[in-house]
This record gives sequence, C-alpha cells and structure tokens, in this order.
Amino acid sequence: MRSLIVPLFLVFACNGGPPPEPPIPGQLELDGEVLVKVNGNPVTQKLVDIGLRPVPQAQREALLNDPKRMRDVVDRLAFAELLYQRAIEDGLHLDPEVQDSVALAQREILANVMLERIGKAAITDEAIQERYDAMAVQFKRPSAQVQHILIKKQDKAEEVAKQIRGGEVDFLAAAKEHSVDRSARQNGGDLGWTVRPPARELKSAWETAEIGEVVGPIEGRLGFHLLKVTDRRDATPLDEVRDQIADAIKVDAMKSARAELMNEADVEYVAAAFADPPAADAPSGAEDAE
Repeated sequence: MRSLIVPLFLVFACNGGPPPEPPIPGQLELDGEVLVKVNGNPVTQKLVDIGLRPVPQAQREALLNDPKRMRDVVDRLAFAELLYQRAIEDGLHLDPEVQDSVALAQREILANVMLERIGKAAITDEAIQERYDAMAVQFKRPSAQVQHILIKKQDKAEEVAKQIRGGEVDFLAAAKEHSVDRSARQNGGDLGWTVRPPARELKSAWETAEIGEVVGPIEGRLGFHLLKVTDRRDATPLDEVRDQIADAIKVDAMKSARAELMNEADVEYVAAAFADPPAADAPSGAEDAE
C-alpha cells in the first residue's frame, strides 16, 4: 500500500517553495530628512513626527524648535534603532511569545486609535459652541490682564515705582530685575489674563485700577506689590478656550462610546469567577427548594 504522506518536496513544489517567513515587525518607509544613521540605517524626521502625533500642537512645536530637546529625542531614537537591529539579528521576532506580545500591542493600538477617532468625531463647531454656552459661569466672568512686581522693602518698591512712572524703565523690565516673585524671572511679571488678583491685598486695585496705571506700592504679607492692569474684559473669548473645550468633548465622547458599545454588544462572561451574582432578594437555598 502506498503511503498517503505526500513527500515534503512535492508540497514545496506545488506551493512554489517553502512557506514564507512572517513579515518583520516595525518596518517603515523612512523617507524625509535623515537625522542620524545607525550602522548605516537612517533615522529620519518621519520617526520623530510619528512619535509626536499624540502630543498637543503647542508642545510639539516647542520641542521641534528646541535643539537641545530635539537632540535628546534623536539620541533615544538612535538607541532604540540599535536595540531593534539587535532584536531582528537575534531572530527575536520569530519567538512565539514575542509574536504574541506584538499581536497584543497591535490590537491595543487599533483599539485606542478607534476610540480616539470616535472622540475626535464628536468635536464640531456646534458642539464647542454649545459647551461654551453651557459653561457660561466659568468662562463669562470678568478678568484683567495684569503685570505684577513684588519687592521686599518699601523704599525700594517706591523707588522702582517712581522709575516706571517716570518712563526710566519699562514695567516688565523692572519686574525681571527687581521682583522677588519667582515667576517674574520667566514671564517678566506678566501674569496674562486673570480672574482674580495675584494676592488678596490687591483685590481693590485689580478691580478698579485704570488701564495702564501703575498702582502701589501696596503692602502685603510677602512684601510690597506694584500692579498694572493693561486690559479688561467681561468674558474669556471662545477662541482662547476652544482647545480646552474640544479636549473635554473628546473625553466625554470616549467615555460614552465605551458604555454604549458594551451595552449594545453581546458580551457574555463565561468564566465562573465573572458570573453574575445571584439576585439580592433571592432567599438562601431557594434553588434547592425547587
């Protein structure tokens, strides 16, 4: 009786050769500007752009325009490329456990992107306007654009105030030079738009000062304050909080989507450990009695 086992070489011949090896994970068309080469393999701007996609636009632009931080990013990518090359050389991608981990990561990425797209789809101009109107208590409050200087000694504060009023020095320049408020070193004493004064002692000046008027020195718990209000408004405009509102809409839509999808789907918990508990009003031993 002839063997029913087909010789292996016939299988290969019929199928055009041995079965192909699984694709190598992580392969990309790395076009764009080359930032660094690792063992001859390019690491390009495309890798940076892909990694920064989840980062808010303002933060992304700040990083891209900061050479020191960009160098740190490129260094991390170069090291990751070295490890990736080593993993492929060692055949790590052929390890069944690694393949399982890669597959799980792919499923999670697809799930997260799907949820992200559901959230983004809820962001419309109409939805943003509706949320802005609904949050009138938060956004439609008076605010002032304020510049502030804090000086420890009264005589020094009076001297600085006199110089500012006399036009000898700009308020923000004086803040950088003299203010003991740490934030003044970064923002030059410009607090931007505020819905409350920077200190309790400044409440009256914050509410009543004329636009451009230098007020003070006003004695406070931490020293002597100089204050200048550069503008006032009755509400925070929509354009200024649009991104904040859009993020809130997206988060709410993602939460709602999770609840709706789970409720609509046929989700059956089969394992005994996850089975629904008995009804709270069912008497003990009722099933046995039946």
